[in-house]
Amino acid sequence: LAGTAQAQEAAVNLTGAIARDVSRHVDLFRFVLSSLRETVSSPDFQQVPEELRDMVLFSHTAAPKALGVLFVTDENGIISAESGGNDIKGQSRAWRSYFAYHRDHDDPGLLISGPMISATSKDPVIVLSMRLNRPDGSFRGVVVASMLLSYFDGLLTDLKLEQGTTLTLFLDHGLILAQQPADPLAIGRDLRQDPNLQAAIGKTLSIYEESSAPDGERLVVSTAVEDTTMRVNLAQPLA
Repeated sequence: LAGTAQAQEAAVNLTGAIARDVSRHVDLFRFVLSSLRETVSSPDFQQVPEELRDMVLFSHTAAPKALGVLFVTDENGIISAESGGNDIKGQSRAWRSYFAYHRDHDDPGLLISGPMISATSKDPVIVLSMRLNRPDGSFRGVVVASMLLSYFDGLLTDLKLEQGTTLTLFLDHGLILAQQPADPLAIGRDLRQDPNLQAAIGKTLSIYEESSAPDGERLVVSTAVEDTTMRVNLAQPLA
């Protein structure tokens, strides 16, 4: 029992440390997107000549580590401004699920997507986005930033895990973003039917045993990433 208690404490500490790192990084993206939305929505910005808007929007933006692309769309999903010189202005992102969500929901908060391949860079990413409104509250477009999945891999790769232990970062609704030991086939896997996962959603910390794990019973510690829809899970064999 003492060994199990120590293992549980160590798992709580490790998942908590990873969750705090991810939360800090997401906060940087949230700040960048909020600032971008505020600038685009300001009356003064509407007076800026078209050819100078990218410079006004992005020249003073502090790029978070793992930033892929940063752009603004109009109400039809057409990219109207972008930060990286990727020559994507005029391209449509209306086919992306994050655009449809913001168009159909008057939700001012941050939306975090599941893993996808960036249409711009072809890198594996998640997308963080916010809705843009006109002064009357109608939909005006979306501000979008992609976060490279390699950031999460870097967080987990150097960790020394005991044999049979798995560390997983996923979205609350069950999509895996990263896993250690690395398993490329796991990324994007949908776990939303897992009753233990569903029971953990909404809780800051959830600790339970998996009796149906293929390699026997495992202790699972699941820690929420503050102010996000992400969780960090550590599953280890019970002695």
